[in-house]
Amino acid sequence: MIGARDWRRGWTQATGASVFVHIAVAAALIWQPDFSRNVPPVNPLGELRIDMANLNPTATVTETLTSIVTPEISDDPDSKIDTIRGNLAEDVLTSVQPDELTISGNLPMSTLPDTSRASGEGGAAALSATQTEAPPTDPRITELFDRIRQRLTEPCLLALPALLGDDQIQLGILAADDRQISDLMQDLTSDLDTQIQERAVLLDRRQCAGLTFARRDPSYPVPSLSLQLDAQEVDSGGNLSGRISGSAGLYTTLLLIDDNGVVHDLRRFLVGSATGSRFQIPVARSGQPRDTHQLILAIATAQRPGSVASTAGEMADDFFAALSRDVGQRPRIGVASIYIR
Repeated sequence: MIGARDWRRGWTQATGASVFVHIAVAAALIWQPDFSRNVPPVNPLGELRIDMANLNPTATVTETLTSIVTPEISDDPDSKIDTIRGNLAEDVLTSVQPDELTISGNLPMSTLPDTSRASGEGGAAALSATQTEAPPTDPRITELFDRIRQRLTEPCLLALPALLGDDQIQLGILAADDRQISDLMQDLTSDLDTQIQERAVLLDRRQCAGLTFARRDPSYPVPSLSLQLDAQEVDSGGNLSGRISGSAGLYTTLLLIDDNGVVHDLRRFLVGSATGSRFQIPVARSGQPRDTHQLILAIATAQRPGSVASTAGEMADDFFAALSRDVGQRPRIGVASIYIR
């Protein structure tokens, strides 16, 4: 018929389109393409390292040690004392067990005669306020005191008498020359009616400024402070320990002058109490052993000496020149020495 549609062709096209759509959907469900093959590979992350020094190249690196660095001494560079690391450096070993040995001349305040001179100058009133009234003095040691005051004039000599027990007298002499020690020992002990136990302490000449300063104590040869060590000798890598008494109400400074003449500030090791101060300090020697001792001074003053922090680590001559101007004429001083093997 003219104008009639070919319905068979329409059904054929519709059927073909439906079949194509179903085949396409089935193919999409069955075939899962891997699109990651066209993505370039990513290299694995390496180990992350941060260099703290590069974060702030202008910053000062903080040291882990707090001790004063000993400068090089050309006279004897192979032997110096590496003292007192605030955080216990690697060469510090176990502590030495206390032997309760008292250093020459450092007696408890109750056994020392009061030979200080009365004075109204400066802080003398504050100093005398801490003095303990002493019992009657042994006449034998009084005679020894008088001999020391009359004969000891050289600056690098120090004589320290002490009572050991009830009847034994010890005389310690600190000097930088063996002959000076023997000569002075002979002069001081000849014709005495009592037996004297002698103790010679050899120092280095670079420590002499410390002895000169110690003689500024107005009560010398009787030390105003009791500076007692638990042992007079310690092994390298051991602990220097002891106590200070007689400085109640005053500012206490503890110093070590090593046998290269360098002064070390030990105040951070002091632990105070109602009866005094204690200290325990790791020490170690580098280089070969020497015959010389390390000089230890305890100083009590009415005010904190400002020069100690600024001059610690310097040679004894410069250090004590500044300290003498800082503390005035009447400091209270205790003296001891230690030999580090």
